[in-house]
Amino acid sequence: MASPISPADAIALVQKAVELWKKIEDAPDKIAKVGRRMEHLEGYLLDLKELLDNKKQHSLASLRPAQTKRLQTIIEDIEKSAEQVYAIILQWEKSVGPFGLQWKYKPIGDAMFALGSSTDKLDSLSQEIEQEKNDLSDSLQLMGLFFQMNALQLALPKTSTNSSKGRNPSRSPSPPKNDHKIIFVDPYNVGRSKVAEAYMQLLRESTTRTQGNWRIKLSHSAGLMVKARGDCVEILQGIQPPLKQGFLPGGEKPSWNAMASLFSDPVSDNAAKKDIRDQALVQRSRGIRQTIFSDYDMILVFTGRDSENLTRLKKALIEKNGKDAAPKGKGRVLHLGGYLGKKGEVKEIVNAAKDKDGIESKESWNKTNASIKLAVRWFLRRELDWVPPAKAVVVS
Repeated sequence: MASPISPADAIALVQKAVELWKKIEDAPDKIAKVGRRMEHLEGYLLDLKELLDNKKQHSLASLRPAQTKRLQTIIEDIEKSAEQVYAIILQWEKSVGPFGLQWKYKPIGDAMFALGSSTDKLDSLSQEIEQEKNDLSDSLQLMGLFFQMNALQLALPKTSTNSSKGRNPSRSPSPPKNDHKIIFVDPYNVGRSKVAEAYMQLLRESTTRTQGNWRIKLSHSAGLMVKARGDCVEILQGIQPPLKQGFLPGGEKPSWNAMASLFSDPVSDNAAKKDIRDQALVQRSRGIRQTIFSDYDMILVFTGRDSENLTRLKKALIEKNGKDAAPKGKGRVLHLGGYLGKKGEVKEIVNAAKDKDGIESKESWNKTNASIKLAVRWFLRRELDWVPPAKAVVVS
């Protein structure tokens, strides 16, 4: 009996669009954005395929009709979105302008693309794809739980409904993972990533002090374009098309104004928070290691460019070192901006703006840090079921 759910066509269509996107050099930002989201969606579809492949037909048949129907609808929506994305990217790649006119010079085609209806359609498709990814993620979690509970029911000994004598207790589900390792990555590891790392330490302190559940074992930060203590520079330099940002030696102190903004409230009355502040101020910027995708469960970034560059690095590392460079279930790249605003939206968390003297002021960092702190808190809630302490941390 054929499976009632098959993501094969959706996977093929998404991969087709992703492959075309990756062939394009210097694509417009909107195409790059939708391409990255399609690539993330591909990962969730492959997870669904693996889940379905590992289940016997009677297990799939046990899904409730509503569950099956919902998944079928999500897959159909993904197929339609993937076809539309591919058509738009193909149109741009061929430099086709209005009425089928092919532009001789790419810059002119790019400009007309930006002014035409395709850009509005891409914005809409990008939001739809993000929503479809979230819907698929939710369904995957529910399916996993359903199969687990169904397996537990089947494992129970068959006994009389009138007596519970001799009945063995059912096995408890495996406890949730409580030793997550995460790392915040931005280009130079002196601002946003350092703020996020220090803020995570503050949240850990306030959560554990109030007997809350803290599921993170390690939280670090690093800079993608930093040479010090990293070993990915040569690999990153060999990526084509080349990265747009330049490398720095590293070993720099964190931005003073960024830290001053984070620790603006008095912390001298709390020894633990004072220690976190003092440790944050003496840390130095460092680069990333080739083991980043195997060492950490989640890699948190602040912009779409960071996400794209890490995805390209991951591909290069797998080509160089094999699949062990990025084991399944490890090294998930997550955009912190996806935890801000409405569901399906991804907001860029950019570096603090500079004033006319080229200085990132404390006031400017106040705005950036507010976004970072809000995104970190929502990341913890959605991904790790974190419950904020009854009394909020001082710098929230």
